[in-house]
Amino acid sequence: MPDKTDKTERLFNLIALLMQTRRPITPEEIRTKIPGYGGSDVAFRRMFERDKEELREMGLPLELAGTDVWEVEEGYMIRKERATLPELDLTADERAALWLAAQAWQGQAVPGDPDRALMKLSLASKDQDGGAPSSDWIRARVDASQPILAPLLDAIARRKRVTFRYRGRSGGAPEDRNVDPYALQHRGAWYLAAYDHARGDVRHFKLDRIDGTVDVGAGRDADFDPPAELDAEVPRGPWAIEST
Repeated sequence: MPDKTDKTERLFNLIALLMQTRRPITPEEIRTKIPGYGGSDVAFRRMFERDKEELREMGLPLELAGTDVWEVEEGYMIRKERATLPELDLTADERAALWLAAQAWQGQAVPGDPDRALMKLSLASKDQDGGAPSSDWIRARVDASQPILAPLLDAIARRKRVTFRYRGRSGGAPEDRNVDPYALQHRGAWYLAAYDHARGDVRHFKLDRIDGTVDVGAGRDADFDPPAELDAEVPRGPWAIEST
């Protein structure tokens, strides 16, 4: 079975190629330029047809046209002005946060395809230089591989209390913490800003020091309401990625 990450990166590369080209690109050129289109001719055609259908469903219709004035060969391109994507004015950090959410939820029991949703949102957003957005810099900036990110994002979104065991800076045995999670922040490493009930104050917990799993409170109702005014160091959204 092909790796899902390979498929996502192949689609990103295909979209970037077809949106940036000034002339239609033949299937054979696509096959040689895009990693992941190996195998036999039959396998390539089958894979390429599936990818074209996925792009159409995302609102990115492929245009088939002659590659030159004689129209001896036909190729594909995507005209951005014809794509049915909403234009989203997302900042670089907001796109990074979208990627974080998709990666953190990877493999979790949530509906839909987070990679595909992220791809659509990223392509619809404006890049700072006006060009086609890329996900490479996002992948390089943050590590979303920690398994406790997903339950923490869930708890923040649903305002559910969480418990975990935490090792302090001085070392020693981990202690139980019962907190109201407000936000995640990445500043070289991941931190959780949360109200610590035992200490009666907002604390910043480094995720690397959380020992074991994070337990999220049961039930559908919210366990807390974030205060109207928070310390300046607490992000105003569910997460923040500090520029480096």
